[in-house]
Amino acid sequence: MRGQWSEAIDIIKEQLATARHRLNYATDDDMIDSLIYEIKSLQHKYNYYIKLCRESLAETEVV
Repeated sequence: MRGQWSEAIDIIKEQLATARHRLNYATDDDMIDSLIYEIKSLQHKYNYYIKLCRESLAETEVV
């Protein structure tokens, strides 16, 4: 299961990199706002999957 979360984390990292790259070149105010929200959302999603991985690792060490 942890491998699945690791794969999700890698995908989110790619999405974050893409969104940040797009933000660097955005000129429209609405697009800038949209990208900021997208980045913030992806950061929360990233943190969630990191938490799942840590919990999974902790459970594995206990067993």
